[in-house]
Amino acid sequence: MAIRVEVKPAHGWFKGERKQLAFPVKDADGVPVDITAWTLEWALMSKPTASTHLLSKETGAGITVEEGPEEIMNVALVNIAEDDLDAVRSGVELYQELKRTDVGQANVLAYGPVTLIPSGIVV
Repeated sequence: MAIRVEVKPAHGWFKGERKQLAFPVKDADGVPVDITAWTLEWALMSKPTASTHLLSKETGAGITVEEGPEEIMNVALVNIAEDDLDAVRSGVELYQELKRTDVGQANVLAYGPVTLIPSGIVV
C-alpha cells in the first residue's frame, strides 16, 4: 500500500542539496520490508497527472537505500545537478512518486506534495 509523504518548506529541503527521505515500507502485517535489493525510481512532477518528469532518480543513479531506525529503509536522493535546476521550480508545490520498478513490479510505494526552498547557492 502506498503512503503519503509530504515535503514542505518546514522540512528544509533546499534546491540543489542531497536529501534523505524516509519511506517506511511494510508488509500486510506491518513488519518493515528489506528493500535493499529492489529497483526503485523516484520522480518529481509538476502535478500528479503530469506525463513528464521534472526530475527522476533510479537505484544506482541518484538513489541509495540505507537502513534507518526501526528497520525503516531510507531512500537518499543525491545532489540535484545544476543542469536539472532549470526545470525544477522552488517555492511552488510539486508532486513526487517513489515506485518499485523490478521486472514484473510497478508498485507505487510513496507519493505526495513537495515544496523546495529557493537557494542562491548551488552545491
